[in-house]
Amino acid sequence: MLIALDRDSGTVVTGPEAHTTQHTPHSSTRRGTTTDPRLPGRDANTAPRGVRADGGVVTCTATGPTGNPRVEQSRAVHTDADRESEHRYACSICGDSVTLTAPGNVTGRFDWFRHVDGTRDCSATDATGALHREAIELVMQRVSAIVGDPDLVEPETRVDGDDRFVTVDVHADSQHSPVAVEIFTAASHMHLRRRLSTLFDAGYSVFIVLAVNGRYRPRRVEQYLQRVSSVPVTVGRFTPHGTSTASSHESVDRGASAGSGAGGAGRVSLGTQLSRHVVDVDAITTPRLPAYMV
Repeated sequence: MLIALDRDSGTVVTGPEAHTTQHTPHSSTRRGTTTDPRLPGRDANTAPRGVRADGGVVTCTATGPTGNPRVEQSRAVHTDADRESEHRYACSICGDSVTLTAPGNVTGRFDWFRHVDGTRDCSATDATGALHREAIELVMQRVSAIVGDPDLVEPETRVDGDDRFVTVDVHADSQHSPVAVEIFTAASHMHLRRRLSTLFDAGYSVFIVLAVNGRYRPRRVEQYLQRVSSVPVTVGRFTPHGTSTASSHESVDRGASAGSGAGGAGRVSLGTQLSRHVVDVDAITTPRLPAYMV
């Protein structure tokens, strides 16, 4: 995985960030956080949830060859650094202990943290592309910092409306109102009318995040959204690690203020927080907006 919960600080960090703070003195522990391998409030019998690829398609839950996501080969821990890492970091999805991989042993962008028991990453499914997966993990980190409690943030969450439901990429139970983040990288349709109306009816505010090198051009989507919005709006930007301006739809990644731009992680911003007071969902129709957005 790219991110994990740092039990010492109570914050979600990327692997590169963890290595910059690994040898700093331990800070006071966040309330309710322990060094137990499973965080409070997590069900040990609950399998980690899969992350959808895009467009609301629910993908399979990640399990190992035994079919049990918790019963896999154990990985031996030999060094003091590994033991400290095992107690310090937890999977930001299931709460199980993870270890921080030494920089020289990192083989890919999702190899920074590994489950101690050897099970597959909770954010990994065969149907999820690397671009979308990186965006989801970085958005989880960003939203965790905003709501102030990583335990409230989850990926792949179903939200029910009056007569339909949507599955959102990232969900947070904010103390003010629940928050949903929809990420678009390669989906052929955004289905904004259905998504936003369902989420608004359920009391959610919504952020829309687009990959700067994905299917849609963020600035173009902003221009169209402005036609149905009462205030100036921006969409969030996800800039994958290693993305050059030449390969991006935009020469400037406006507003990319969160995440770790250096050392193996991308950047993400969330844009305008959308609500029914901001967006007129009844106006999301063609030809006012292009068909791929409606």
